[in-house]
Amino acid sequence: MTESITIEECSPARAFAVYRVIPEFEAGPQELTEFERRLTDPSALLLVARSADRDVGFKIGYDRYGDGSFYSWLGAVRPDCRGARVAQRLLETQEGIVRTRGYRSIYVKTRNRFTGMRALLAKAGYRVVGVDLPRDVHDLDELRIVHVKSL
Repeated sequence: MTESITIEECSPARAFAVYRVIPEFEAGPQELTEFERRLTDPSALLLVARSADRDVGFKIGYDRYGDGSFYSWLGAVRPDCRGARVAQRLLETQEGIVRTRGYRSIYVKTRNRFTGMRALLAKAGYRVVGVDLPRDVHDLDELRIVHVKSL
């Protein structure tokens, strides 16, 4: 993918359309209404990445606790568009917007099996601050690793 990438705010339906083509999210919300339920807060920020006249990735977050931190809930890039810095651009754009909104930190949870996301977060200065154990504590791929970055 050598075309330019643009990042813009979008509707829940538009982000959901990209979400539905991400194979890693097969077990997540299957209906737009389930997806929208998490996005009713006015602080919600929905971003979409566009390249070659199609949406290729998204990143969504909101103010989860009202403590000056922003929760980056969900994001992904279409499998056929990975490796082109789309996720990095989405992350950087989200950070910039939430910084201007006055948030002091941003946090992300990712599963242990998403090594690409973990590497991206480490490179961007996010620090591991915790781990949420899965129901089956023997399935280490499903560990949820909590990362935080001060803004």
